[in-house]
Amino acid sequence: MLDLIVKGGQVVTPQGADVMDVGVQGDKIVAVGWPGTLAADAARVIDATGKIVVPGGIEPHAHIGIPVPEHWAGTPDVFTQPPEAATRAAAFGGVTTVIDFAGTLALDPAKPARKESILEVLEARRAMFRGHSYTDFAFHYILAGEVAAATVGQIGEAVQEGVASFKIFTTFRPIRVPYGHLWSIFSEVAKHGGIMAVHAEEDDVVTFMTEKLKAEGRAQGYNLHLVHNNLSEDLAFRHLESDAYKDIARKLQSRRVQREKYIAQVRDELRQELKKSPDLASIPIVILSGHGDVREAALALGAVDYLRKPLRLESLLEIAERYCRPVFLN
Repeated sequence: MLDLIVKGGQVVTPQGADVMDVGVQGDKIVAVGWPGTLAADAARVIDATGKIVVPGGIEPHAHIGIPVPEHWAGTPDVFTQPPEAATRAAAFGGVTTVIDFAGTLALDPAKPARKESILEVLEARRAMFRGHSYTDFAFHYILAGEVAAATVGQIGEAVQEGVASFKIFTTFRPIRVPYGHLWSIFSEVAKHGGIMAVHAEEDDVVTFMTEKLKAEGRAQGYNLHLVHNNLSEDLAFRHLESDAYKDIARKLQSRRVQREKYIAQVRDELRQELKKSPDLASIPIVILSGHGDVREAALALGAVDYLRKPLRLESLLEIAERYCRPVFLN
């Protein structure tokens, strides 16, 4: 028996929207069917006739239950909303997962952050939400300043613990991550399958414009765009991309050599198959594959269209099984 059926609503799915019923077991959607096709003896039934039924939203960027710097708030001891209030508001708006941040942003150089491991900081943040959240929650992890090698070495363990993304800043001293440290972080995150969330602005531009507006008496919020401007973002991204492209170029060169060897191997195998079956009639076969190397190898043999080469069906299927997926036959 299902725990819940939401029936008769306009259900939005990746394929489109239509009037359907939604079945829920525990905390998961387990069935979506046409009206009346799900078992009627659910523990609870909600009639959503005339309403739109959508999957829960994901809030990917939140700052919940953290101190607001005094120079921002204008007064000390100001905090953003705690988890209970913030996630209640999120749920009311249809958000069922909130992704917040773990890690410490020590914006005051006179008050450096405590030296704790990534997992210690993460557990403290989870404890703040645990039992006080109306939604599911997860965290990006902030790496700030001159990140110690020991901390970088903990990234893999953090990924295993469920932290998939790491946030860094290229401006705002002292939390700005220098480019040397940044490259070390990028490499470690990539190695463990994580992703980077980069607040990319050129620090020199931001610092100069901040001081300029202060000197001119124009350091108000409505002039924020003059500090965080397009030039600042463009320069930061170019810097990041140039470093990334150097590494990509090295990897591509290695892959290019491997790919050329692979194409030569496939070409030789195809040539051998053609020698075995020179007198067979053409068999119309269609092979759909994302593997362009096979097609390139065939074209190198002089094939006008690899999909119509007169190979024995068994031989072609054998090659396709090894190098292509899937195979569709006419």
